[in-house]
Amino acid sequence: MWDAILTDGHWRGEVWNRRKGGEVYPEWLTVSSVRDQAGRLSHFVAVFSDISAMKCTQAELERLAHHDPLTDLPNRLLFNARLVHALERARREGQQVAVLYLDLDRFKQVNDTLGHPAGDQLLRQAAERLAGVLRECDTVARIGGDEFAVILEGVKGDDDCALVAVKLGQALARPFPIEGQPIFIGASTGIARFPEDGETITALLQNADAAMYRAKAAGRGTFRWHWCAGATPVAAYSRHATSSPWPRRPARSCPSATGSCALPVPRPGPGPISAHDDRVIARAVIALGHHLGFAIVAEGAETDEQAALLRAEGCEQAQGRSFRLPGPASQLRDSGALGRGDAVADVGTEAAGDQAPGVVSGDPIR
Repeated sequence: MWDAILTDGHWRGEVWNRRKGGEVYPEWLTVSSVRDQAGRLSHFVAVFSDISAMKCTQAELERLAHHDPLTDLPNRLLFNARLVHALERARREGQQVAVLYLDLDRFKQVNDTLGHPAGDQLLRQAAERLAGVLRECDTVARIGGDEFAVILEGVKGDDDCALVAVKLGQALARPFPIEGQPIFIGASTGIARFPEDGETITALLQNADAAMYRAKAAGRGTFRWHWCAGATPVAAYSRHATSSPWPRRPARSCPSATGSCALPVPRPGPGPISAHDDRVIARAVIALGHHLGFAIVAEGAETDEQAALLRAEGCEQAQGRSFRLPGPASQLRDSGALGRGDAVADVGTEAAGDQAPGVVSGDPIR
């Protein structure tokens, strides 16, 4: 500043000054040098104006440009900027980032029945709950309408993402007090991870959005991952499934040596199922059953390769053509096949009739 004043004879710009009461405030200052008739510097003249109001207006405009006016959450513009920064840091430090895309379930019904003011009140309450679940380093933004997005930085694995998704679902599953009555909604959540599910903002948001729609198709009030056509990783699902209050889809009984295990029925993914997919699905089902404390009986083991895979993955029992061709129940009982050590019979309805309800027997895989 002083170099400009002494060289050019004037300077102008913003400075911070202090009032007599000790308050610091911004001002616009112009300083000019004054010289006498001989050209010698005699004194300086300063003119200033208080720009506090202008600064407040600028800050408000900046906030409105980057925040949702209804919920005061970051908007899509600020969300994208923070996601860019998060991905850059993740690449530099070798970390993982997860993007969660949430859509409120049954929000349209609230708007249609109670009106838009009630819907706005619901959105504000939902935003407060979502922000209360997350860490300070995480970001939750309102993308538009009843859709929210979350950035999770420094995640250690799928369990971290699943835990946050469950907590967010629990927060939104609690009743919302709207106009003196409890309103129940919930949320469908899609999860995409960097770098597994995408390395750009566009890819991550698209994949998380697609996973969210699969969660809605699965019955709402749940979460889905981008990979494996909406299936949830085994460790993450089994760890949190029993504690989650979210609604569950109708379940199908999966036979086991200890009883029936009610598990959600996965929807078929797009395209044909390959042999690799079969192995992945079998491995996931076995691991999930063991995690829940069930013994596993595999039905329809047709080849030695399938039997070897089941044996390697820890499946206790199996039945199918690889072990014995189908036959009358009397032959099975006469031959003692149901009790043999290295042969597993294909148990039909006739043989199963002698079992306890819901229990299918098989023999250990040797």
